Amino acid sequence: MPVVCLDARHLKNATTAMPVKTDRIDARNIAWALQAGWYRTVHVKSQETHKLRALLRSRAMLVKTRTTLDNHLRGILKAFGLKVGRVAVGRFEDRVRELISDIAVLEETAEAVLRVRSEVAARLADLHRQVLAVAKSDPVCRRLMSVPGVGPVTALAYRTAVEDPSRFRKPPEGLHRCNPISEDEFEFV
Repeated sequence: MPVVCLDARHLKNATTAMPVKTDRIDARNIAWALQAGWYRTVHVKSQETHKLRALLRSRAMLVKTRTTLDNHLRGILKAFGLKVGRVAVGRFEDRVRELISDIAVLEETAEAVLRVRSEVAARLADLHRQVLAVAKSDPVCRRLMSVPGVGPVTALAYRTAVEDPSRFRKPPEGLHRCNPISEDEFEFV
């Protein structure tokens, strides 16, 4: 007996039509929908894809955390009339320390946030190295990265979102110049 994963949003109309909702009635309605063929199957992604998506989501969360910490420090310094200005990501901590060197109260407060930011940046660098390694080893990601403006993060995100291009009747939005050669490769035309 094959197992099918169904799109819950599609079946919602079949189960909400009944005035009395119970699990038993919902199960019966789902069984009727299956018999009548009124369902849409959902692609279940592989465990490997879920691991890669977790890596990308964790990296994105650390980027957001670093940005939040940067903005927090900028806000604290702004109250004292100090502006960090535009600085490279790697020079941010030095610039903040330069600005707070004369104000003892700020040194302790900002230093605590800077230590957290430093640890977040180190973990972010670790995750980014993992993303780079995966993208370099995947032939589809390498091919996607040959497109101008597509880097390793974008290529890996797109690869894990599409996963199996053969499951699409027509190319997904944005893939109008790519044709799947095989299950694992795209051809750019």
